[in-house]
Amino acid sequence: NEAMTGTHTQNSVFSRITFAMLEDTGWYRADYQHAAPLDWGRGLGCQFAMASCKQWLNAQSSEDNSTVNNQYETETE
Repeated sequence: NEAMTGTHTQNSVFSRITFAMLEDTGWYRADYQHAAPLDWGRGLGCQFAMASCKQWLNAQSSEDNSTVNNQYETETE
């Protein structure tokens, strides 16, 4: 439900990374106390951020979680 995603939700929130991006434009000053946690990708490690979206989606479509983790790590090495 991050406000900067391409989907509509009723209770959108702004994460710290979105606040930082808005501040980088020079047009805004963010109050980080109002930032919400960015849960998408949390705990998935650096490979989540470094790999392509396609690799992540392919890993998620697998039914066996142990296979998903091994496949994802193998594809991103």
